[in-house]
Amino acid sequence: MAKLNIMSLFVATALVATPAAVFAHAKLISSTPAVNATVAKPAKITLTFNEKLTGPTVKVELFMTGMAKGMSHDGGMDHSKMDHSKMAGGKMDHGAMADHAPMKIAATSQLGKDGKSVTLLPKRALSAGKYKVVWTAAGADMHKMTGNYSFTVK
Repeated sequence: MAKLNIMSLFVATALVATPAAVFAHAKLISSTPAVNATVAKPAKITLTFNEKLTGPTVKVELFMTGMAKGMSHDGGMDHSKMDHSKMAGGKMDHGAMADHAPMKIAATSQLGKDGKSVTLLPKRALSAGKYKVVWTAAGADMHKMTGNYSFTVK
């Protein structure tokens, strides 16, 4: 019984003496655009985490998940295989695509000098619609965390 109490005391002491950073995980604490915000066309997306991130573990992607109702598109789509009843003047009305399968948006990401922020730079201006940011990152403990959030461009 005495051995059990000594072992329990040793384990409890070790847990108290261990730095909190060992148990911490990378957690998103803020973003621009903010979660569920509606914004004008942002030139960049910034994610800020609670701790320094380990560079090789960081991955941030941007997906368009819905087009604004009434948005039209004529940029290189193969209209020959589409329902022409929704076309007007050579443009496809995407009103029926308010929610669609996610489309990955080309962008580059940069880890900030502080090690706690990541900036995502879309290669082109974002069209009106719904977007989802998906991230993976690890802090000092190397435990990969993942998350996502959405925003809307008006």
